[in-house]
Amino acid sequence: MLFNLTCGISQNYKSQDGGSPFKDRRITWVLKMMEQDIKRGNYKNVEGTKLFEIMKDVFGESYVSQENGKCHVKYGALSPLIAWVKDKSTMMVDTTMDPDVDVETGMDSRKKYNKFLDITTGFNAKGRSKRLKDKAKKSN
Repeated sequence: MLFNLTCGISQNYKSQDGGSPFKDRRITWVLKMMEQDIKRGNYKNVEGTKLFEIMKDVFGESYVSQENGKCHVKYGALSPLIAWVKDKSTMMVDTTMDPDVDVETGMDSRKKYNKFLDITTGFNAKGRSKRLKDKAKKSN
């Protein structure tokens, strides 16, 4: 499975003004687990403790920790982001985005998340998206 996309609806579904209960529902998309391809030759940049060092550079040392060979980040809207190298061509990324942060924090978190993936995978956002779509087509 490439990724699991789930949707959660908040339980606060009673309307304040007696109108439709659906207008108070907040829909939250949670991206659970992604299998990211690592560009050929880019593994040398993420092997061993280098993935942890990249996370510290991108997110800041105080937000990053390492446990059981997996790197953890709690930064802004990323609560948490967990990443580890599966093999020479694959990196696993598990993350949840917090929908209750302000717009600036959300944008900053997304920007740093994309920068992290750009550095670690060797692909930009367009390249990662294309590879995921191609994998999805092959699996069907």
